Amino acid sequence: SDVCSSDLSKLAIKLKALYQMTGVLLSGSKRVSCLGVRNLTSVIEVALGKLVAGETRLEPAKEADCLVDAIRVVLIPRMSAAEKITFNAALGDVFAGAGTVASVDGKQDLSDAITLQLRKLKMDKHATWMEKILMLHAIMQFNHGVLVLGGATLGKSSMISTLKCSNAK
Repeated sequence: SDVCSSDLSKLAIKLKALYQMTGVLLSGSKRVSCLGVRNLTSVIEVALGKLVAGETRLEPAKEADCLVDAIRVVLIPRMSAAEKITFNAALGDVFAGAGTVASVDGKQDLSDAITLQLRKLKMDKHATWMEKILMLHAIMQFNHGVLVLGGATLGKSSMISTLKCSNAK
């Protein structure tokens, strides 16, 4: 219908503005400079997957939330800490009301399982640790292969095994 078309046009305009702003604000970044059609396709596929999972037509605000979550899942893992701050500010400017933390909607069971697994391992549950595990889970939902990189003793293996055990439950 015309209402649906109008809402989607508004989202498309916002998405284009976000990509343009990100291109300008983070133009010196090698990680972010490759925001092209392939990257945009990934964002749209993730957002569509979130919408299809609901199986019912969502109100425009919820569709925008799905798009914002998809943008975060696809783009933020590629950014440095400083780039994340700049990007989240731009995201909040373009999509008014978008907080700086990805939503945990639909992930509460997984979050609870991760918390339980961390308790079993006698590990502390830090917000950044939980965010990284949930981000790894989200990335693994649409990528066939994932590389987890970092220095020695930073918790890469612990993060992967925690997620694996949490998914098994």
